[in-house]
Amino acid sequence: QQQQQQQQQEQESTGTKGAPVEEKNEEDDLLDDFFSEVEAVTEKKKKPQGEEDPENDEAPRKNAIKAHLQELGSSKEEMDRLLQRHYEWKNLNAYRVLVLDPTTSTQEDVSRRYRALALLVHPDKCPEDVERAGLALEEVKKANTILQNEDKRRHVQQLIYRGSQMGQRDYNNGDKTTKSLEECQEVAVQKLFAEIEVKRRDVERRKRSQEERDRSNEDEELQKEKQSRDFDKGWRESTRVDSRVGSWR
Repeated sequence: QQQQQQQQQEQESTGTKGAPVEEKNEEDDLLDDFFSEVEAVTEKKKKPQGEEDPENDEAPRKNAIKAHLQELGSSKEEMDRLLQRHYEWKNLNAYRVLVLDPTTSTQEDVSRRYRALALLVHPDKCPEDVERAGLALEEVKKANTILQNEDKRRHVQQLIYRGSQMGQRDYNNGDKTTKSLEECQEVAVQKLFAEIEVKRRDVERRKRSQEERDRSNEDEELQKEKQSRDFDKGWRESTRVDSRVGSWR
């Protein structure tokens, strides 16, 4: 008993009383941290192959858009290009708007180039020329909408291919010293897009005219029906008046 009391006094004097419990808690914390790390690594290994991590994938996307920005001009240069003279005709070629090669560009290229151009010409980025920036952004949006549609994208590619062939023939049959092959092809492609657009507008104009004629005919028929009803109503009322006058006589 005296020996136990002596040991207890030694523990109190050295301040070691209760230390084993604290040491045990610290060990538990370390073990918890260790198992948490193990579980995190295990979950990462269990992740299905091909499944992207949004956080890890964000950096490559930003780098890709930066690469597209490096291939473009400044905000003013891009607005001038998108809104140059006769831009409503020149911008019919959606690949020309986004400055992309129709034969090699992927859908991912289209999306990233659209984001890059939208960043450059967005009105918020061009406070000194908000109106022109808004017009330029609309041209970029229209081009992206066309190329995101598979049927429209294929139609645009076919027109570019046909126009390029026409330009090749023009170059072969013309004076090669005045225009290069690329210039002949660019002119032919723009001309083809313009011709298709003129035809489309003509069809729309005829359709509107036909709809207006149909509405006019419907209005005429309705007017005739109304006049006929008014006549019948007046005739019936006059007949009743005549019958009343006859009965008075």
